[in-house]
Amino acid sequence: MSVKAIDCATKLNSTMATGLKQAGVLYVGRYLGDPSRWKTLEPAEVSTLKSAGLKIISIWETAPTKRSYFSVEQGKEDAREAFKWARAVGQPEGTAIYFTVDYDAQKANFDEIKAYFKAVAETRSEYKIGAYGSYDVIETLSATSYVDYFFQTYAWSGGRQSIYANLYQYKNGQSLAGVTADFDEVKKAIGEWGGSAAKVDKPKAQKTAKVSKLLRHGDKGESVKELQHDLIKAGYSCGKAGADGIFGEDTEKAVEDLQRVYKVAIDGIVGDQTRAVLKKALSKKIAKKDPYTVKPGDILSEIAAKHDTTTAALAKKNGIKDPNKIYPGQKIKF
Repeated sequence: MSVKAIDCATKLNSTMATGLKQAGVLYVGRYLGDPSRWKTLEPAEVSTLKSAGLKIISIWETAPTKRSYFSVEQGKEDAREAFKWARAVGQPEGTAIYFTVDYDAQKANFDEIKAYFKAVAETRSEYKIGAYGSYDVIETLSATSYVDYFFQTYAWSGGRQSIYANLYQYKNGQSLAGVTADFDEVKKAIGEWGGSAAKVDKPKAQKTAKVSKLLRHGDKGESVKELQHDLIKAGYSCGKAGADGIFGEDTEKAVEDLQRVYKVAIDGIVGDQTRAVLKKALSKKIAKKDPYTVKPGDILSEIAAKHDTTTAALAKKNGIKDPNKIYPGQKIKF
């Protein structure tokens, strides 16, 4: 199997980029950050990759190699920095940035990891959120509403592959066209940028998932698991089991709650009409941004900068006549 995608820490020059393209590579994962750092992407490299016909997969990583790294504050900080440097290299809106969990995370770590990604998602601006990690990390985050794309590594995964993996890293530390890189397999859409996306052969499971069919109580399998994932992401709980691939009473109740809210036939069965309103519910959930509570010492201009908007826009939205006068406890809407 020829290598179609890699990720690497090397700043790629024209010779390297051309060599990778000639070797059959279509996608290159590169790190965002201050261009002065040894492994980060910079505007000149973006131009080189585009000229070679390579698409870019953006990765954000500083030191996510232990449990103590993951917190709400770290998630907010990483999101702000990642979005800033993505804009600096010209990454277009609607594409993905992958935030990494680069160690053998255990179940005891998952609350902190979920809190971190929740903070990233709540700080989101114009970019989609990706997550990199082991099978267990991907499966855990797939049951939340925080992540749009999943990048699974074979490391710490025990030979298991998640059905949610958009991208699968299957070999580390390989050499290709003079570049040391990890080899990746593209499974689904990955949120790449830098040029028109190349056609990807999708596995049969993807083709059958697109066929419109009814899902109801008692059904099992990948289609049910994907439905549960979308329901949870839209804010409808499927019970303690989460996205387990079994259409039980909790999933049926979630479907009925969705149908009730959107005023369609309440039968607990998922057909075209229910899929359409689920898609609408997902769009609303993603678009929603919780108000910010002003803390002592906050000023409106700094709040605006942190949330990728302007002082004037916030003042107008919140009816603030004097932008220099805000008070602790005040709710700022976006």
